[in-house]
Amino acid sequence: MLTITLDNLPEVHASIRPLLGDAYSYDSTGVWRALWRSFVECVFVEDTGDILFYKGSAGTARREVAPGVERH
Repeated sequence: MLTITLDNLPEVHASIRPLLGDAYSYDSTGVWRALWRSFVECVFVEDTGDILFYKGSAGTARREVAPGVERH
C-alpha cells in the first residue's frame, strides 16, 4: 500500500501530472474542503453505463457528460 503524507502532495502532483496528459483535471479546491465535499455530497454511484458520476442524496449527478462525448 502506498502512503503519501500531505506535505509531499506538491511533489507527487508534479510527478503525476505529466503521466496523465489530457486526462489531467485540475481542481483548486483545498484538500480538506475536497475531502469534506466528498463525504457530504457524494453519496452513491448508479451501476449503469460506462461513464459514472457520484450522485447526491437527492439523486442528482454532480457532473454531466459533455455534449458530443460518445457513450459505449
